[in-house]
Amino acid sequence: MWASLDTNCWSDRKRLVKLLTSLGFEVLEAANGEEAINVWSTRSPYLILMDLRMPVMDGYEATNQLSKLKGQATAIVAMTANAWES
Repeated sequence: MWASLDTNCWSDRKRLVKLLTSLGFEVLEAANGEEAINVWSTRSPYLILMDLRMPVMDGYEATNQLSKLKGQATAIVAMTANAWES
């Protein structure tokens, strides 16, 4: 099963990759929303863990664009490393 992990924080991404691979996922990584769309278009993961705050294109815009392209086959879960930061 494919999962796409889309966050610009390298240390968070590495921890989540370790967790997801231990659960049997093959993980694809993206450092920003633009990369996330490119990953989705080439591999069509079952699950996307989308960081809402990323450079180049944030998770909100990437999710908006993916929802227009993907249909219902891929689940997108929004996440953020710091919910209290303004």
